[in-house]
Amino acid sequence: MIMVRLIVATAVHPRVGLLPSSLAYGMDDLAHFFFIFLLLYFLFALLGTWVLGSTRSEFVDFTTSCATQFNMMIGELPEDWSQNTSLLIFVSVHFLVFFFFLLNFLLAIIVEAYSTLT
Repeated sequence: MIMVRLIVATAVHPRVGLLPSSLAYGMDDLAHFFFIFLLLYFLFALLGTWVLGSTRSEFVDFTTSCATQFNMMIGELPEDWSQNTSLLIFVSVHFLVFFFFLLNFLLAIIVEAYSTLT
């Protein structure tokens, strides 16, 4: 809550106020992005549970799959992920979708909102 107040308080400054203005301008695109992000995140969790749940403890149920995906997003890969073909394909596609596509989409939304305001 304090962080939100700080961002709102900086809106009166002409240069620092670009942050809340950029967020407000790109809010529609950001909302759609986060909808697609959550949809893909939960679909990958379901896919991981369905394909890998019977053989890997990291994907035994939906909640554990979500936690494993979060760990993968911050850089912690499951043990011996490169020896299991199904897990190797899952990790590779996960990184392709989340890091190469979605992260670039997020950056494009932010940069477009910022460049429109400046």
